[in-house]
Amino acid sequence: MKILFDLVTTQGRIGGAQEYVRTVFYKLLNELSSQNNIELIAAIDSSIGKYPYSDLSKESINNMGIKTIDLNGKRLSKVVHDEEIDTVFIGMAQEWGSRYDVEKLRCRVICVVHDICDEEYRNSKINWYLRLYTPWIFLKKIIRRLLGLDNYVTRMNNIVKMCNNNINTDLITVSNYSRFSIDYYLPSITNKIHVLYSPERQTAYEETIENTTLNDIISQKKKYYLFLSANRELKNARKTLYAFKTYSEKYDSKAYILTTGSISQQFENHIVLPYLTQSDLIHAYKHSDGLIFSSFFEGFGCPPIEARRCGVPVIASNVTSIPEILGDAAYYFSPFYESDIYKALVSFDD
Repeated sequence: MKILFDLVTTQGRIGGAQEYVRTVFYKLLNELSSQNNIELIAAIDSSIGKYPYSDLSKESINNMGIKTIDLNGKRLSKVVHDEEIDTVFIGMAQEWGSRYDVEKLRCRVICVVHDICDEEYRNSKINWYLRLYTPWIFLKKIIRRLLGLDNYVTRMNNIVKMCNNNINTDLITVSNYSRFSIDYYLPSITNKIHVLYSPERQTAYEETIENTTLNDIISQKKKYYLFLSANRELKNARKTLYAFKTYSEKYDSKAYILTTGSISQQFENHIVLPYLTQSDLIHAYKHSDGLIFSSFFEGFGCPPIEARRCGVPVIASNVTSIPEILGDAAYYFSPFYESDIYKALVSFDD
């Protein structure tokens, strides 16, 4: 048996879906180590030109003794035919649906749909709501709509065709919320959707802290709350920072909010950090007074699980999959109202 495994998804950036694929890849490697009748082939795409995970670069994969196939400029269906692939694993549906002729696949396909965020927030007009923060992007959106360039075309079109054309397609998603979301927004898909929650991420923990700013904060035993990926719109950093500023001014001047991601400092008690290594992130969790997880949308959401594993409390949005994943292990608020985020911070601290 030959398995063509998607590592293309891991090339663009570091994120939840990418961590999922990386974890599955290593777990599969471990399972196959004792089996000689299965060949694992890694699919990459040199047109992306990025390897955020150094251990998943072409060179690293080849050093493991695993064959790589570059899909750049090639038809996926032809590669599958020529290489006599039995099973294709697609780690992120949107990534492959927009790049390759997946609708022509006839072999067994295991396809992971983490969420259909694009469809969700377009239909709910959340994308318009978010882009009101940036006048130029908002104006660009209006121009595209007037010119008829902003049609409701999604990256899932070829995936839908693949499901309808290939009875050997198994769909996997990471929460019941995402399962019903797929069922609602893509009703033509009749394949059974399997819900398998995201696996624990593969993390190497080091005693030393690489980021000097984080190390100083921890050494000084400052009180801080952690907020991750502040540069991503859907994580809702702007409203959270507004709420935290008022909270720190009125209730606790010694409390700081640490954000990761490229965003500028908004007020005195806001400390900006770059994206942290996985080891540093664990240190950041362990020494924080809480994780603030105020996303507008999550298909699953690993950070709250990781924070709880480190014994850290979580203040979280009450929308999409988040209550399903966290149950009663978080203090909830509405992410759409700054006053409710503020209320959660004050109530949580009390």
